Amino acid sequence: MDGKSLLKIWNLNKCTGVNGIFNCQGSWPGPSINKEDQMAPSTELSGQVSTACVEYFEEVSGQEWTGESAVFSFKTGGVSRLPMEGSLNVALKPLECDVFTVSPIKVYNEGIEFATIGLMNMYNSGGALESVEGSAATAADTSGCSKYTIHVKGRGAGCFGAYSDRKPISCSINMKDEDFNFNAQQSLLTITIPPTFNSS
Repeated sequence: MDGKSLLKIWNLNKCTGVNGIFNCQGSWPGPSINKEDQMAPSTELSGQVSTACVEYFEEVSGQEWTGESAVFSFKTGGVSRLPMEGSLNVALKPLECDVFTVSPIKVYNEGIEFATIGLMNMYNSGGALESVEGSAATAADTSGCSKYTIHVKGRGAGCFGAYSDRKPISCSINMKDEDFNFNAQQSLLTITIPPTFNSS
């Protein structure tokens, strides 16, 4: 009720962190801490979200973590890449909120930078993730290039998203190749998981 603070709530999933930010100012009656700080009903408040907002983030970051994170905003649908000490500005009107999935960007196969976001249609998108593992192919393909595969195990249906610094050659769900979209500007990979699948 101070007229200037945003409420932040964090938690950990198996593979990501989550940070909910709320503008609760004026949402309940009561005396203000400082009468001069009481805000008008239309006042927008600003704040920041960062990796530091999620305590014990190292429990999900793993050894391959680059120190940078992919941060997904449920409200805007955008993905930002943040360094360890970086932050993302947030502006919320009274009674507005946003939920951010904070995913560690990891290096696979000495060069592939990848971070899972999860099901982007869920507030806590990373809650749909069970595990993320990488594996190299046992032999080179017909072009003479060796392939590297990132396996993501999850649950539920919807739009699955991930940060990737390069466009994948292919994507598959339960061993079946599926169409996918790749936004090079945001390094955002998306693929639709139909309701008939229980994992990806």
